[in-house]
Amino acid sequence: MQQSRSRELLITLFLLLGVVLLFAFTKLDIFIQEFFYNANTHQWLLDRDEGFALLSLFFLFKSQRNQKRAVIIALLIGFSIGIYKMLIGDHFFSHTIIAMLIAWLIILLIDSLITIQQRIYIAKSAKV
Repeated sequence: MQQSRSRELLITLFLLLGVVLLFAFTKLDIFIQEFFYNANTHQWLLDRDEGFALLSLFFLFKSQRNQKRAVIIALLIGFSIGIYKMLIGDHFFSHTIIAMLIAWLIILLIDSLITIQQRIYIAKSAKV
């Protein structure tokens, strides 16, 4: 047990040293930051609560179990982004809740429109 713990500690130290050297002698951190933050527009890549758009995955699955999983994962991602935005001072909790409700409303409206369109198409096909 002690030997494996020492091995894990040694591996972690080597990985830490490797990461420090990687960032010290390359511009990888600048490249990653520029990917997530646009200095010209002063906007972050995740500047809105786009995570809640994943709630639409609910309609991808047929079984109730998978639908629940999709909703839980979407809510976790959406609230993670919302909490992050609260931590950096861009949001209040109410913004996150409103973003979730608006996203779900839009998803339901799109699903309703698709369902209506399918019913119309089926009705027209039945008449022919």
